[in-house]
Amino acid sequence: MKNVNISDRLMLVCKRMMVLDPFITKLELHKKLYFIQAILLTEFKIEAFPEDFSAWMYGPAIETLSEKYRFVNDLRKDILKFKTSEKLDETVSGVIDIIMEEFEEDSVKELVERTRAYSSWTNSFINSDKKIYKNDIVKCHLEIKKEEGFLL
Repeated sequence: MKNVNISDRLMLVCKRMMVLDPFITKLELHKKLYFIQAILLTEFKIEAFPEDFSAWMYGPAIETLSEKYRFVNDLRKDILKFKTSEKLDETVSGVIDIIMEEFEEDSVKELVERTRAYSSWTNSFINSDKKIYKNDIVKCHLEIKKEEGFLL
C-alpha cells in the first residue's frame, strides 16, 4: 500500500458500503461511489467526500483510493481498523443505502457501461488530466434529470 492520504469521509462511506455488501469488488466500489457522489451533489448540494474522480478506461475511479489500495481486500483490512470521531449524516447514509440496494443486482459490466455513457466521464476521458470535476458531475446529472426525469 502506498502512503497516500484518504479522507475520513471517504473511508466512512466505503465502510458503510462494505457493511452492506461485504463482497463488493473494486470496480463496483468505484462506480457506486460515483453514483453516491452524483446524487448528493446534484440533489442535496453536499459532497459525500472531498476526493475527485478520474476518467479511467472502465469508468470513474478515485485515483488516490486506487493508488493506496491496489486490492479491495487491503481496503477491507484497513476499514476494520479504521477509527474516527466523524460520523456520516443521515442524508449521506440514506443515499448510500439507496444506491447499494438499487444497483445490487447490476453486474460490473453494466455499472461500467452506465458510467462510461455519462458526459462527465466522456468529456473528461478525452482531456489530458482525465479529472472529473464535481461541477461536471452536477451538470451531467442535471441534464439527465431534465431529459429523462431521473438522475442516473
